[in-house]
Amino acid sequence: MLEHICGEGATEIFRDTETGVFERHFEADSGKGGAPVKIVQITDVHFNLCDEADEGDEELMHTKQCRHWNADGASAVSAQRAMAAAKGADQIIVTGDTLDYLSHGARVMTEKYIWGADPDALICIGGHDYTKEMQTGVKDYLPAEERLALVQSFWRHDIHYVSRTLGDKVTVVCMNDNGRYPDCAVEPFLRDLADARANKRIVLIFQHEPICTYNPADTAVDAIRVYDPKVHDFWHDKGCPELEWDDATNTVMHAIRANPDVIRGVFCGHSHSAFYAEILCEDGSVIPQHVLEGNCYDRHAGHLMRITVK
Repeated sequence: MLEHICGEGATEIFRDTETGVFERHFEADSGKGGAPVKIVQITDVHFNLCDEADEGDEELMHTKQCRHWNADGASAVSAQRAMAAAKGADQIIVTGDTLDYLSHGARVMTEKYIWGADPDALICIGGHDYTKEMQTGVKDYLPAEERLALVQSFWRHDIHYVSRTLGDKVTVVCMNDNGRYPDCAVEPFLRDLADARANKRIVLIFQHEPICTYNPADTAVDAIRVYDPKVHDFWHDKGCPELEWDDATNTVMHAIRANPDVIRGVFCGHSHSAFYAEILCEDGSVIPQHVLEGNCYDRHAGHLMRITVK
């Protein structure tokens, strides 16, 4: 049984009275009929653990001393709860910051509690996933390219871009959008959009960071529910027309805003608090953007988005 917590319509949050897991819901119509496709999003799991294999790493030992939130693997509880509640979905997608920082311990937790529960889960990469430094005041020793390569060495799919078609109704796209979209994501994204249009499928985008909605009024969009007191109002500059962006980011943002009839939703995390905003498209229509709250809040209750494609 679901208990209504707050909001209405696109901003509703519920809690399962049996499991204690918090839920938000989204529904899209592919127009194809038949059995619905069920997708579950989880975000910002933040596995924080250093194990014996990490003890010789000076950088990680410094982080262990400084980073106390979810220390000693505390977020295993909320991960287990969310993954159990997601069981039976056609696709589970985790939208970044699965690792709190790049330690062997956090990697083992990801293998055990995410891919161990569902080997086919897709995990977008977030900024925390490829940093060893957390609240130390010192920059990462290794350049980002080397840290990303280390993550790729144990990730179960490409960290920059991966897509899957489910039930011939929907193509889910998972992109690395940390700071910018990578050049290598442009061609497959445009190809997936063209293929979805040709085969009358819809596209749902999953990534870690929210993107600019192209609506200046969105600077005043309040959180549906505040989980992180530092993040209570919405503003993200990814793709913001007032700023200069690289060609890849400009191309992806244009493709998103030019295809609202195909792209039916953007799902992300990063902000830790819960938001709903709408991306203003080039034809004046909008694409819903759901910012899911972090999974480990409410005493490690577990938080998820249930997405149904009819």
